[in-house]
Amino acid sequence: MLVQRPIRQQRDGYGQPDAEAVGPELPAGKGGGHTAQASTHFAMEWGGVLGCLQWAAWQVLAVLVSLPLAMSLLVQFIISPRKVLHHKDRSNLLLPDPLPGLLHQWIEAQPGVKLHIARTSRGSGKPLMLLVHGFPEAWFTWAKQMADFRDQYEVVAVDMRGYGESSKPKGWLSYHQYHLADDLLAVTEHLLQESGQKQVVLAGHDWGGHMCWCLAYMAPHLFSHLITLCVPHPGLYHKNRDLTQRIRHSYVLAFQLPWLGEAALCVNDYALLESVLVNGPGGCNPGTVSQEYIERYKQAFGRPGVPTAALNYYRAVNNALFPTEKLHRLLAGKLLVPTLMLWGGRDINLSQVLLRDTDKHVDRLRVEVLPDSSHWMLQDCPAEVNRLMRDFLQA
Repeated sequence: MLVQRPIRQQRDGYGQPDAEAVGPELPAGKGGGHTAQASTHFAMEWGGVLGCLQWAAWQVLAVLVSLPLAMSLLVQFIISPRKVLHHKDRSNLLLPDPLPGLLHQWIEAQPGVKLHIARTSRGSGKPLMLLVHGFPEAWFTWAKQMADFRDQYEVVAVDMRGYGESSKPKGWLSYHQYHLADDLLAVTEHLLQESGQKQVVLAGHDWGGHMCWCLAYMAPHLFSHLITLCVPHPGLYHKNRDLTQRIRHSYVLAFQLPWLGEAALCVNDYALLESVLVNGPGGCNPGTVSQEYIERYKQAFGRPGVPTAALNYYRAVNNALFPTEKLHRLLAGKLLVPTLMLWGGRDINLSQVLLRDTDKHVDRLRVEVLPDSSHWMLQDCPAEVNRLMRDFLQA
């Protein structure tokens, strides 16, 4: 399959964010060209001595919180080493695409980093829709949206850096938010240059939604609409989280330590991953996930390098060694891109308190809570998600 190299637009240094409003010069979806404004880009900055101290304290806390998990894994190994080390070989498992007629490409987003995309068509003249998955999934999590919107849109689902068939650069710093954002900007610019379209409908779930928020602030002129699923406004997360939310996200500490997080996710043929998605208290509604999907899910996550790459997102986010202060100053502004937030009423990872004050940061915001949905909304309520997306896009 051909590697597509994007034609990158000229970048004149780093953009300066408007502290009051961030959005296109023309009304969203009304044209103006994707080069009407310069995208904002950020250079990596060293956190200094204070950043080193904060990072060290974070690592100590991670060790303390992770001790019970480490002991549990050790006990499991002592009792049943064969079960703990068991993995089904899926390297030669041939699964057809979840819908027919898809095209697969690789885009060189950064030097040495190629992102895999699956798309419903190419050169059709239809509007563009870019879909970005979250942890710990891959492009195919959007299959039901791709099937539903393919007649009206050229739908593109991407494997983020480190996932699926995309490149998996070494080291946690390779998964800093600035690199992730530049990856998605490169994909967006490539699609626009190739198609001649002026803007893209942008949608993301979980980590993908987090990066879509950032992307919409960094290059609002490129996006006609923003749709986020099961993820708060990144500029409000730390302000809004209460003690309950801190406890809900304490698992992130276990992800900080090398090897421990990977071991927890991968032992016993990815049993924890399957539990999180299907069997656990925060899993999908019964009957919504097929065995084929679980096999596809495990095959994608089991690719060499994926577990460490996926956890490196958490090791790099808010890391005091290389802080993201410039990005958070940008996120403090008001976004003018029309935005739909979808929230799961049964999401045990995210409390609805995280929605507070989002309307003060987004000029045209619509929030919908799906009461029967877990965090895995794309599997739990695909028809409802598609209906809400369509209503929003047609409004």
